Amino acid sequence: MAEQQGPAGHEADGHPLIAVEEDEAVGDLQYQGFRDGAYHRPNDEEELNRLDLMDEMFFHINKGELHLAPISDSGLRVLDIGFGTGTWAIAMGDAYPQAEIIGVDISASAPEWVPPNTRFEIADVEDDWTFRAPFDYIHCRYMAGAIRNWPQLMRRTFENLKPGAWAEFADLDIDYYSQDGTLTENDALSRWIKIAAQGMEDLGRSLRPGKRLEGWMRDAGFVNVNVVRTPVPVGTWPRDKRLKRIGLLNFIQLHEGLTGLNVRLFCDFLGWSRQDLDVLLMQVRSDFRNPSIHSIYDM
Repeated sequence: MAEQQGPAGHEADGHPLIAVEEDEAVGDLQYQGFRDGAYHRPNDEEELNRLDLMDEMFFHINKGELHLAPISDSGLRVLDIGFGTGTWAIAMGDAYPQAEIIGVDISASAPEWVPPNTRFEIADVEDDWTFRAPFDYIHCRYMAGAIRNWPQLMRRTFENLKPGAWAEFADLDIDYYSQDGTLTENDALSRWIKIAAQGMEDLGRSLRPGKRLEGWMRDAGFVNVNVVRTPVPVGTWPRDKRLKRIGLLNFIQLHEGLTGLNVRLFCDFLGWSRQDLDVLLMQVRSDFRNPSIHSIYDM
């Protein structure tokens, strides 16, 4: 997270609600239709359930806190970039009833009922921003693979904050490793993520933005940048109760969502057959289930 002490953001006439096109089916998976190909994850029920698991995992990673930035409820204006299923924005609306919460996402998946101070808009945050007023707090997490131009996103975030306001980014560095040597480069998990990460890089999107967030924020003009790095386990092998819970949630969301996260990348962009992909992912799931492999990635 970072405190901005630069000039206030620009005022504009408001942020339009962009129409959503029909969704596209790829095999037995459903992908959003807004700006075809801009979003590699599915937006079907299975994916929405996975995003809810990710929200719960972040909740435990942050030890029950909705945010780490020192914000207050007094006239708070909040932007949530990439709201997913809306869980975080709704929780913020409930926790800060005097605040105005705006969620923006390229994929339409917000619930019908939301607090009166919370609203969701369908838009691409990589397009020009036209918000009517700057924000007190901008929140963005789990956008790995979704953003083409991170430096531009950081600059727009900076420009749309009030002086002294805060931005908080949380994201992955998806290179799996183990602290005890139980995960090797020959394991299917290591082979899969190497191919996936390079494939996304070739498409101009990174699965490893986490370790670069600090530099991008400083380059955009942020000051007082505080960095918290958290090793995130996969599976229930950690002894620590909190990490064990995080590992369980991580295992479930990866094990269940693995196909949806990879079909478009491997089959549409990298030219793999669905059969070859299914074989690889079967091996990856086997590694996830193996209690002797203590896999971790950083956030």
